[in-house]
Amino acid sequence: LRVAEDIARFYLKDARQTSRFKRVRHDLTKTLLQFQIPYQKLVGARRSKEDVGVALITGGSGVIGQDVAKNLSARGFKIILMARDPRKLKTIEQSLLAERVGAVCYALPIDLNDDHLICQSIDKIMMKTGPVTAFVHLAHCPVNPTEISQPKFVEQLDQNYKIGVKSFTQIASHLMPVMEANGGGSIIAMLSQFIYNVPPAGSDAYT
Repeated sequence: LRVAEDIARFYLKDARQTSRFKRVRHDLTKTLLQFQIPYQKLVGARRSKEDVGVALITGGSGVIGQDVAKNLSARGFKIILMARDPRKLKTIEQSLLAERVGAVCYALPIDLNDDHLICQSIDKIMMKTGPVTAFVHLAHCPVNPTEISQPKFVEQLDQNYKIGVKSFTQIASHLMPVMEANGGGSIIAMLSQFIYNVPPAGSDAYT
């Protein structure tokens, strides 16, 4: 995680990205005004040295997501868990709250395919937790390479892109101005993939 944090920080400071980030920040600001979410209230919202930060974890109901949430909560982070299943999230939320006195955890059931609600929901949660200082993206859609000849394989790839790339980029771009206004932060993408079997016979290319 430390190495991933350093890579993320280096990437965010890359001068070649500056103009693109400025455009994204400008577009996000305009969108934000439509929702009437006062970003100013988020700036400097960390109240003390004991307030380590806020970690947003997508794919929070998975095994890896639970482990990451448990680890960060033990280090003093407030946790925001995002996943589709509200019952699983509620169970994990209650478990985290019971493990440490003073633990803070919010379950945010949402489908990452819902572009319009993602950032709006994050902003509303941040009004309770303060600004997100660590974003860990674990959500993914598994692709079965043994089904490469099946029509649903293309659908799996499309869903994998939407969850693993598009939603990650959307959330990361949305949080960058927040992190910048609060002295920086960490953005980590940990994309996993199940290995089902060897590639089907006759496949010329396989990754």
